[in-house]
Amino acid sequence: MEDDDLVRGMTVDALQTIGYTPLVAASPQHAVELCSAPEGEDIRLMLTDIVMPGMNGDQLWDLVCGRRWQSSGTEFEISCVSRIREASP
Repeated sequence: MEDDDLVRGMTVDALQTIGYTPLVAASPQHAVELCSAPEGEDIRLMLTDIVMPGMNGDQLWDLVCGRRWQSSGTEFEISCVSRIREASP
C-alpha cells in the first residue's frame, strides 16, 4: 500500500523486476479489499507505507490479520516503510 503515485510505481517496477507479482493499492481501504478478495489468499508479504491517509501501517496490519490470516493460521509478513521529507531551510 502506497499513496504516493511515484513511489508506488517505482516499487511495483522493482518488485516485478525481481519476479514478484504485486497487488497494488493506492489506499488502505483498497489494500483491505485486495486482501479480502480471492486473489488475496496467496499474499504472503505486505509492503505498506506507515503514514497514510485514513489509517497507519499498524492499523492496516491489524485489520488485514483480523479479516483473513488470524483465523486461518496462514503465515503472513508485513514490511512497513516510510520516507521522511526534510523541511526546506
